[in-house]
Amino acid sequence: MLDLTKIQTLAATAEPQELFAVLLWQQRFNSCNGPAIVRDLVHQSHLWKSFLVSRPVYGPDLDGRGFLGVMDLLIILSAQRST
Repeated sequence: MLDLTKIQTLAATAEPQELFAVLLWQQRFNSCNGPAIVRDLVHQSHLWKSFLVSRPVYGPDLDGRGFLGVMDLLIILSAQRST
């Protein structure tokens, strides 16, 4: 069940990257161990400025929508954060 108070608190206090980390933390399938990945990201933070788990941006993109999909997501996240 959705808890509106909890959602409002998270929206007011959490950065988009923290929300992605929470979603990643909950993932456990095939070779993906979300908690281990998030722990590695935290312990190696000097190696990156930010992260976003998504489909590959630099892979073959015959229809030109791969990069735009990521850009659209970032635009949506920044608009939500500024409201």
